Amino acid sequence: MNPISLSIYNLLWMLAWYPTKAYLKLRKRSWHLSRFESPTIHDSASNQVAWIHALSLGEVMTSIPLVTAFSNKKWTVLFSTTTKSGYQTAQAKLGQLCNEIFVLPVDAPWLTRKLCRVRPNMCIIVETDIWPNLLNTLKKNGVPVYLVNARMRPSSWKFYHLLHQMGLNMFDELDVILTASEADVPVYASCRSFFPNRVKFMGNLKWDAALLNRSDKKEIDNLKKQLRLEASRSVWIAGSIHYGEEEKILQTHKRIMSHFSDALLIVAPRKLEIVPVLTEKCHRLGLAFELKTTSNTITPKTNVFVLDTFGELSKFYGLADCAFVGGSLVPFGGHNPFEAAVYGIPVCWGPYAYNFSDATANLEASKSGKTVYSEDELFDFVMGSLQRTNIVPLPFSPEPLSISNRIFQFLTSAVNRSYEQ
Repeated sequence: MNPISLSIYNLLWMLAWYPTKAYLKLRKRSWHLSRFESPTIHDSASNQVAWIHALSLGEVMTSIPLVTAFSNKKWTVLFSTTTKSGYQTAQAKLGQLCNEIFVLPVDAPWLTRKLCRVRPNMCIIVETDIWPNLLNTLKKNGVPVYLVNARMRPSSWKFYHLLHQMGLNMFDELDVILTASEADVPVYASCRSFFPNRVKFMGNLKWDAALLNRSDKKEIDNLKKQLRLEASRSVWIAGSIHYGEEEKILQTHKRIMSHFSDALLIVAPRKLEIVPVLTEKCHRLGLAFELKTTSNTITPKTNVFVLDTFGELSKFYGLADCAFVGGSLVPFGGHNPFEAAVYGIPVCWGPYAYNFSDATANLEASKSGKTVYSEDELFDFVMGSLQRTNIVPLPFSPEPLSISNRIFQFLTSAVNRSYEQ
């Protein structure tokens, strides 16, 4: 990084420090204020220490298989995250696997210098959240830094390209970038000023994460009994839907019911604020619905079951004959289709799944997933899936750590070798 650009960046931190803290105190933003303090990290006697950082809830979930791989090999794992949801999830999911879980402070130079006194064998950043002072200080301390499961959104590329022009090219500070898709390799290589061969495709950790989170057959059978869901019913699910998608999904289900009178739609809104909209439109279309929070039973008369809870969507995918993954019929970017595909069911998504282009390409190549561009195409997909005529279920591996173990082997070997220049 350009020293002058970094000095200007740090000057801005000095000018903004006290006004920002005063504002956060006034607004009582205790969580944000906690990031203006350096965390206490205990020294480790281990000579094998990995620091893994994940920005928020989604990245924390993605990192679970990688943390598991390091923990299984008896490494000491320090884990950091940035958001409150990420920290709570890390405590719940990774508490038994990590030696320390802490909140990454803001990128003020005096905080990163104190934080980076901890000198792990490597620092691994999952997907995103790279900062100038953090990278610069780690490199000065001789700690190799790796970006794993990297994927580049078009908007992100523009942002990082602007930073590059300003002399803050953080990708040059990374020892290796391991991408989630082959398509991202040339994109990241173009962002580096030198050593473009240090960008490599290694596979998508979200596949391992989805496999780890998959409910087994016994759990799915117990869920069916709990809900009193008849085995003979045709079931499809619309997961993580956003505003603007509910109308097309419910209209599609109305059409499906003219062919499969007992068809059941399970719909899981991404945000609970959508629930009143869903129920109002169910009323208008004459669709009988039940809410998970008020009724834990699916009767023969139930047309739509609304999953108005958090953290249960993954296992509900296991009830369905096929799935639609939301956030993709509207320009949001989509959600992880692997969460449904690991159950071996056909999966579809809309044309705006650009945040998961690598995952959708994988599923389309295996003929187990498809992009639907309209309500009519969604109807055709669901009909074909329920009739079992148009799609091949994905054969999934019973071993959920194949990609994670491959990344682990690469990173631990990389610590002890020099890369070809």
